[in-house]
Amino acid sequence: MIKTLQDYSSKNKTIRAITIEGIKINDIALNGLRADELCFSDVGIKNSTFNQVQWRNCRINNSELNKVSFQDAILRMCNWHNVHTQNCDFSSMVFENSEAAGCEFDHANFENASLVDSDFSRASLRNANLTNADLTGVNLRGADLSGAVCDGVNFENADLRGADFSGARLDQADLQNADLRGAIFDEDIASEPETEQFTPMFSPGNQELADAMGPLLVSLLKQGADKDLLSKQTEAEFMRELEGIVRLSPQTESPQQEQYDEIIGPLFDHGGNVGINELINALHEDRDTPSAAVAEMLKGMAKDMNLEEDATTEDLLEKIIKSFS
Repeated sequence: MIKTLQDYSSKNKTIRAITIEGIKINDIALNGLRADELCFSDVGIKNSTFNQVQWRNCRINNSELNKVSFQDAILRMCNWHNVHTQNCDFSSMVFENSEAAGCEFDHANFENASLVDSDFSRASLRNANLTNADLTGVNLRGADLSGAVCDGVNFENADLRGADFSGARLDQADLQNADLRGAIFDEDIASEPETEQFTPMFSPGNQELADAMGPLLVSLLKQGADKDLLSKQTEAEFMRELEGIVRLSPQTESPQQEQYDEIIGPLFDHGGNVGINELINALHEDRDTPSAAVAEMLKGMAKDMNLEEDATTEDLLEKIIKSFS
């Protein structure tokens, strides 16, 4: 049967509905194997490579993988059950809409892997390398990631309830909208203010918008002072109110809808009280947009208005409003 898999792999053909069980597999290369409904059950795989395989609806059950490589593999809608791995390489692997609940991936390499919308609940990922992996929407409820390297990982919308991140590194990790209830961290990440996750909202290359931001803000806020814009509880409410002001005002040139977000969005982070210095630093550090001009403009405004070091955007906007009262 292994010979059949090797033949399919070499001929770039798709193998379907095959079950391999109860054997030891050592020192084989099945790179590029295409498979649909392939099942490995009660097998031991050692010193083997499955690089760049393309699997769909495949299963690995009650098996042990030792020094096995799945580099650049693409696995979708697959199911791994009671799988134990040692020293395995899953770097740049796509494992999406799949299940690996309760499996063991200690010391595994998942660098640049995509595990989007997959189930790793109760899985063991101790000391695993997840650098720059995409874990959007992943289920890690009750998983053990102690000592894991999670630098640059995207945990957006992930279920991290009860996950153990003791000793883990999370530099530049994105925890936006992740469920952190009961998660264990060395630091109290779960209670950090949302401003720590602030993301600039300027469009790439839109230098004209950056140059126009200051005057337009002043104009809009002058008209909106009586409407108490800063009392709005969410950015969405603020934007709706602002849109009404722009549409009703004959003095203000109406920008496009997307410009509302780009002009005002960075100053309001679900409540509108982002630290000025945090905002400036975020704009300077943003790699994808030319936001330096906006950052310098805000820095100059804060200096001209004699704002304190810990001043917030709310303080800045209140000063602007008062200058017209």
